[in-house]
Amino acid sequence: MDNRQPRPKILQALALSGLAALLGLFLWWFHHREAATELAAAHQAMAATNSLKTGQIEQWRQERLADAARMSRGLFAEATAAAWLQTPEDQQAVMAVKHRLQLQKAQGYADVLLVNAAGDILLSATGQEETLPEASRRSITAALTTGQVTLSPFFRADDREVYLDTVAAVPAAVDPVLLVLRTPARDFFEPLLQFWPETGIDFRTFIIYPYDQELHTLCDCTINPDKLAKRDLEAIGVAPAALTELYERQGKFAGNYRDGTPMLADLRLVPDTDWLLVTSRPTSEILSETYYRTGLLGLVIVLGLLFTALLQHRRQADFFRRLYHSERTRREAEQEFRTTLYSIGDAVITTDNEGRVRAMNRVAEQLTGWLEDEARGQELPKVFRIINQDSRVTVANPVAKVLHEGKVVGLANHTLLISRDGSERPIADSGAPIRDDEGNISGVVLVFSDQTEAHATREALHKSQRLESMGLLAGGVAHDFNNKLAVIIGYAQVLQLRLPPEDPLQGEVGEIITAGRRSADLVRQLLAFARKQTINPKLLNINEEIEGTIKMLGRLIGQHITLTWQPGEELWPMYLDPGQLDQILANLAVNARDAIGNERPGEIVIATKRVAINEEFCRFCPDASPGQYVRLEVRDNGCGMDDDTLGRIFDPFYTTKEIGKGTGLGLATIYGIVRQNKGFMEVFSSPGHGTTFRIYLPRFHGPAPENAVTAGAAAELLKAVGQETILLVEDEVSLLNLIHNLLTMLGYHVLPVADPRQALRLADDQPGEIHLLLTDLAMPGLSGLELARRLQAKRPQLKILFISGHPLESFAELQEQGEEINFLQKPFSREELATKVRQVLGRS
Repeated sequence: MDNRQPRPKILQALALSGLAALLGLFLWWFHHREAATELAAAHQAMAATNSLKTGQIEQWRQERLADAARMSRGLFAEATAAAWLQTPEDQQAVMAVKHRLQLQKAQGYADVLLVNAAGDILLSATGQEETLPEASRRSITAALTTGQVTLSPFFRADDREVYLDTVAAVPAAVDPVLLVLRTPARDFFEPLLQFWPETGIDFRTFIIYPYDQELHTLCDCTINPDKLAKRDLEAIGVAPAALTELYERQGKFAGNYRDGTPMLADLRLVPDTDWLLVTSRPTSEILSETYYRTGLLGLVIVLGLLFTALLQHRRQADFFRRLYHSERTRREAEQEFRTTLYSIGDAVITTDNEGRVRAMNRVAEQLTGWLEDEARGQELPKVFRIINQDSRVTVANPVAKVLHEGKVVGLANHTLLISRDGSERPIADSGAPIRDDEGNISGVVLVFSDQTEAHATREALHKSQRLESMGLLAGGVAHDFNNKLAVIIGYAQVLQLRLPPEDPLQGEVGEIITAGRRSADLVRQLLAFARKQTINPKLLNINEEIEGTIKMLGRLIGQHITLTWQPGEELWPMYLDPGQLDQILANLAVNARDAIGNERPGEIVIATKRVAINEEFCRFCPDASPGQYVRLEVRDNGCGMDDDTLGRIFDPFYTTKEIGKGTGLGLATIYGIVRQNKGFMEVFSSPGHGTTFRIYLPRFHGPAPENAVTAGAAAELLKAVGQETILLVEDEVSLLNLIHNLLTMLGYHVLPVADPRQALRLADDQPGEIHLLLTDLAMPGLSGLELARRLQAKRPQLKILFISGHPLESFAELQEQGEEINFLQKPFSREELATKVRQVLGRS
């Protein structure tokens, strides 16, 4: 065992003991010096105060003696009072003298008396007839003997109050007569002793006087005068009867009170009296400030030493503390790193500076297919296999790029991560160097995320933007197309009416009308794609509508293809234009027929079902919204489509058919119809496995809407003609002339105008009634809506029929009127025009 180990502790203990001893000696010396200073200052204050008060007491004594001498000489100055000295029985003289005595008493005396040499009371201002106390009698004897005015010692009267008498002989008396002025001692001494030049200091001040062979106190200013003063006197070691010993102790006196409390006093004898003025104060009170300063100084020194010792101790332990904290910080950093690594939502892989995997989080395990324990130590390209999506070429190792450039780098776009099981997914990633404390690169951290959902959302956005752009184009050209088609179809119908039925030109004219209508259908497809066509939705049961179309679809697809119809049960009602539903079914059936081809038999299945869509489903289908839907499914066993074709099938004018066999608008139109009706679509296909289209249309909630015109009423309107006056306004002159001719042929009186402002003037000049305003909506200078408002302001009964090559939905201001709008979409046939005009004019 090594015995040298405790030596430093022993030395430290000895050093601390010596330091404590030096501290104790210093504090004792400091306290002793401060205490001596405080005691000297306290006694000096007490001595100065006692000197002042003894002088005041002596001055008061001289004033009492002078008052007695003056009063004794002037008491019998008047004749009536002087007569009392000769004849004491004279009542008038007695009253005169007594009156003079009472006047003297009013100057602050307890009583004024006339006594003889024996001390008997002759007259008293208060009527007192008792004998004088022994102290007064001795003063009378002294006054007669010396012929001087005398002042008696303190004495207690029968009322227990302390008095003193001033005695002076009356010069004019034949027999000795003496004047006695009795003064209450407390009236003067108590205010005098209670006054102190300094406030806040607790002095004990009183007068000690002998009486009846005992010492008594007068006016103890702090404690009961009848009890404390004697206790204090005994406490300082003075026997009650040893007055001479008390006088020998005048000046500074240090002792103890009776209860053992140390005290400091100043004793001072009042000149020419046996009165001892005592002022004292407990030593603890005098030295309280010294104790405080000494204690405070000791505390400061001790705290300083403790602080120094603590600082030294901390310096000694600093090295170990730094080591401990360094190790703890390193472990916490590692734990925090692993917690962060495993909590982050993106995939993270860290490598060393040679590109070997160190750690990877759970997301990285899921995307790569490697467990962390399996991947640790492996080369990064083996775990993190990435290729270019377009070229399928392996992408260079990102670790090498980070190590070479020493900064954050990102992967190129269109990067695919190949998982361990061979699955591929698009990713976005970046790599950054890991640097040590000296700034050297010690590894690389890769952060990457699965972009599959983001790519799908982005593709849907791009598709929506392309469709919107194409919709704007379609909506823009539809008006001009419809105007031209209206002229072509209209004049062709007029020509057909004017030709004899057997005329060979009837066939050519019919072809013109057919081509025009097909062109109109093409425009409607464009508008449907643009979601801007005028629709006539109805409340319908999709099963009933499909059953009415099955035979037509069978003829459309051919006999070599089996058409299977699988209606769902208890389907919800839908609010849809039946024509749109027919258009959807026809386009899908024709596409399925073309995919199956003519070389082999095939099958097309049409099925319906009601479904409820939740939030989870919407995560994988960006176009979907939660709710209740009726699902229309059309599937075939045709050739199917690859991923590239599948991604472009809804693009306008995109087709895989031969030239001349497809417009590329079929599926784009279906997409527009579905989106216009707040639905969405799903498509599943692969080469050689057919294609499945699933169309989700929302359930209708609410009461059944009313239809505008029944089929029977429309037939009656076709037969009706009239003689009403119609104001026709159309800025397209060729169309203006056509409509003029058609209406004239129907028997109407037509006022054709190409300029809306001219129409206003014509209406003003027209003396007769105008029954109907037939006007285009979009015209330069003045819109058809504004024209209608101005004319109706002057002709309230005027009816309005708007026509336009634009769909009604394009005129937001017209729809905001909140009333029924009469509208006819261009191009229209003669029958449609006749029906609509008769319908509007026939309404009440």
